[in-house]
Amino acid sequence: MCCLVNDQNRIKLQSASSEHEAYINASPLELPFAKRNYILTQGPLPNTTGDFWQMIYEQNVSICIMLSKVMEKSFVKCHSYFPHKDSPKSKFDRFECLLEHEEIRPNYIIRRICLKPLDSFKQNKKTATNNFVTPSNSPTKSVGSDESGGGCEGGENIGTSNLLDNSEDKSRIIHHFQFTTWPDFGVPEDTDQFLEFLEEVRRTREMLLTTSTQNQKEIISLEAEGSSQSNNPPIVCHCSAGIGRTGTFVIVDSVLSMIEMNRINKQNLLNLENNNGATNNSQILTLNKEEVAKHQQKQNLNSLESLVVFIRKHRMGLIQTPQQLRFCWKTIVG
Repeated sequence: MCCLVNDQNRIKLQSASSEHEAYINASPLELPFAKRNYILTQGPLPNTTGDFWQMIYEQNVSICIMLSKVMEKSFVKCHSYFPHKDSPKSKFDRFECLLEHEEIRPNYIIRRICLKPLDSFKQNKKTATNNFVTPSNSPTKSVGSDESGGGCEGGENIGTSNLLDNSEDKSRIIHHFQFTTWPDFGVPEDTDQFLEFLEEVRRTREMLLTTSTQNQKEIISLEAEGSSQSNNPPIVCHCSAGIGRTGTFVIVDSVLSMIEMNRINKQNLLNLENNNGATNNSQILTLNKEEVAKHQQKQNLNSLESLVVFIRKHRMGLIQTPQQLRFCWKTIVG
């Protein structure tokens, strides 16, 4: 299944000579009220893997979340776009990826990858003026760049670099998290398994932000409304089409963050089951674009249902089944 990207809300590759070459199936999603910033995308294809890594590099991404396997039930769900133990060094178009660490756990795999731009990328790179199409564009600080100017041998070096001025083309450390037991159109068998995976992602995110703050010798405040990319670098998240499993991850992660910030009352979510709420109302999964916009105007972002409608305004189809919506609720309320 392929998700068509909203032309008014999409990532554009910077180093492109034409609008066609600037296209990638990826949607930015900023949720300042949840202190979250995502790039939601389909799994890379053989002919888009180079574009995928270019997007990660240009958007200063340090965390990439993969919610599918490469092969599922004899079907290819995603191209093998990352290095692994059997092939620790891989070249993808104008980028080179080196596997520095891989840890295999029962339900997920954690990788640390060194992403290095090749000379062909440096020669073709242009000064960016608009890195994604959305009402508010803002520069991004790089979390995870290599300040030494060499490879990634320095380990977890965290530096800052304006998205619009990556003139030195540093190598970057990318933290890659792959959940391996989540069936397409389905849900994980156990909420605890997913929460363990999510906690690993969150721990790494906080570590990167904390280290970045220390190295910059400045305070990054994520509590302020309207927190921009500059203090909240995006996390890339994908499955196969970048809608079902991806949307489920986004809802759980962002709602848990909002609960921690006291912006959603957990008791209201607990009462949904007895009030014919979002977990029983699959109609929101069939709203078209116009209905989403109409529904959006009536909602405050203080419920699971309204948040699903909100994120679907940015990338249609996020969360594909009532089962996935119910899994969100079960995982959040515990």
